[in-house]
Amino acid sequence: MDDAALLQTIARRGFGVTGATAKLYDRYQDKLLRFFQAAVETSQAWDLLQDTFIKIVERAPAMKNFDNPSAWIWRIAHNVRNDYFRSANKLLSFEEVYENTDPTAEDTNAGFYVEFKERKTPAVSVMCAPDQDVIDCVKKALERFSVDHPHRFLVIEWLQEGESPQEIATRLNRTVGATYEFISQCKKKLQPYTQPCKELAFG
Repeated sequence: MDDAALLQTIARRGFGVTGATAKLYDRYQDKLLRFFQAAVETSQAWDLLQDTFIKIVERAPAMKNFDNPSAWIWRIAHNVRNDYFRSANKLLSFEEVYENTDPTAEDTNAGFYVEFKERKTPAVSVMCAPDQDVIDCVKKALERFSVDHPHRFLVIEWLQEGESPQEIATRLNRTVGATYEFISQCKKKLQPYTQPCKELAFG
């Protein structure tokens, strides 16, 4: 069964709803968990994942159709995350981010995700020993990048998994054009981290 069929089964609240929910959970668990882990500790990420599926089950009956089930699920996940930060007084609204961001700057990210000031860490390139294997160097660089820029790392990870900009746009609840721009910014942010690895590989 595809996602739409599973959601329709859940919406009917009849026979098979438990199995349909379990199948949907299996399909989205890893990706949604990584999405939440980019913003909160792992234990809290599991709680947000659970809250997301509770809301999916609660809201499915109100839906008339599921033409784009993945987008609907990701929209719920975004709302769950934002609700958590609002309740914790940690969320900057879209307007606050936009007003405090230079729209001509490379680091513009208004509208994609909320920016947490405590996560704003200057990019520091990873120093690699001359005899270090290039693969290990890249792995170390990505690990550091994931700590300094968790949301941007999530986009890089999706690209590595073969997802298209269109699919990533659906996850981010953004237009394809804005997503292309943000992907470009993510790659530029990653470059200082991987530059030593390039020097190690090519001398």
